[in-house]
Amino acid sequence: MTVRGVRQWAPAVILPLMLAWCWPHPARAGEPRLTPLQLSAIHEARTIGARYRVADLLVAVIWQESSFCAHRLGDDGRSFGCGQVQLRTARLMAGHAVNARELIRNRTLNLELAARYLSHCIERFGIERGLYCYNHGDQRAAQASRRAVARDAYVRAVLRLYGRLRSLMNGH
Repeated sequence: MTVRGVRQWAPAVILPLMLAWCWPHPARAGEPRLTPLQLSAIHEARTIGARYRVADLLVAVIWQESSFCAHRLGDDGRSFGCGQVQLRTARLMAGHAVNARELIRNRTLNLELAARYLSHCIERFGIERGLYCYNHGDQRAAQASRRAVARDAYVRAVLRLYGRLRSLMNGH
């Protein structure tokens, strides 16, 4: 197999294994490692995210949002699934109404909508403010000061995870 061939399949195979061995939950170190369902979700997120050119960033966002737990209900009671997608966001990204049950039961749909929204936010605001947008919404992102975005704990956590993921992918 050529080096180019390895580069094409390696992220889908090696990354989940590396994450399982090296990457405990960012907020709860010491918990059990990733489950096979989480590993599968990571692969699916990278595949879907690649279509929107946000593959690794989507993995970092989903990890921060839910640790790839597809049945996660947000603390606010209004965010659903591994991407913690809200119903309003789902409707905007899908172009039709999507119910909470679909967002929780259909991981592919949840990841697809999360990837679309993340891509939308990044195209509109750039990476840092785009992450702020993903977590806080378009209106708040448009009104937030640079300082608020730079100090936002969510943005910093996702960027840290993203950097860690990129260094794993580059072999550092």
